[in-house]
Amino acid sequence: MVMEWIKKVLGGGTPAVTSKVDSATQTASGAAAQAQASAQNAARSAAATVQGAKDTATANVSAATAGAAGGLAGLFGGGIPNAEEVQKAVDSLSQDDLQKAVTPALESVPAETRGQFGAMLHEMAQGKGMATPAGAATGEPADLGSLLSSVLKGEGGLGQLGSLFGGGAGGGLDLGTIMKNPMAQAVLAAVLPAILKAVKGNQ
Repeated sequence: MVMEWIKKVLGGGTPAVTSKVDSATQTASGAAAQAQASAQNAARSAAATVQGAKDTATANVSAATAGAAGGLAGLFGGGIPNAEEVQKAVDSLSQDDLQKAVTPALESVPAETRGQFGAMLHEMAQGKGMATPAGAATGEPADLGSLLSSVLKGEGGLGQLGSLFGGGAGGGLDLGTIMKNPMAQAVLAAVLPAILKAVKGNQ
C-alpha cells in the first residue's frame, strides 16, 4: 500500500512537475527573445538617429559652404574671384584705409573664430619677422585688423593666407578651395565686402 502510494506520487506527479518546468522554461525563453528583439530595435533606432544627425550636419555644412561661395561670387560679378582680383582691390587702398575697413568687419566674426584666426596669423607673422600687435593673437579686432592689413599689404599679399587656409601650394590662394574651410568662410565673408566697399568709396 505504501509502495503504491509512493509510485503514485512519484509516477503520477512527475508529468505534472515536468509540465510546469517546461511552461516556465518557455515563458523565460519568450521573455528573453522579446528582450533581445527590443534591444535590437532600440539599437537600430539609435543608429538611424545618429545617421540622421550626421546627414543633417553634412547638409548644413554643404549649404553654408555654397552660401558663402555664392556670396563671394556676387561680390565679383558672378564668379569666384582669384587672388589677383582681390589683391588689386587691396592694393588700391592705403594701409590706413585698409585697416579702417577690415577692423569693424572683423568685429562681426564670432569671437572664438576671430581668436583662432588671430593666433594663426600672429604666429605666421612672427615667423616672417613682422611686428605683431599684442592683441592680435587673441583676436582683439583693432590689433587683428592692424596685423591683417600689414599682411595683405606686405610681400606676398593675400597669397600669404594660403598657408593658413589651405588654399593652394607655394603660398598661392584659391578662394574656391578655401571656402571649404569654416574659418576662411567666416573671415572672408566679413572682410572682402568691407574692402570692396572701401574701394568703391574711394572712387
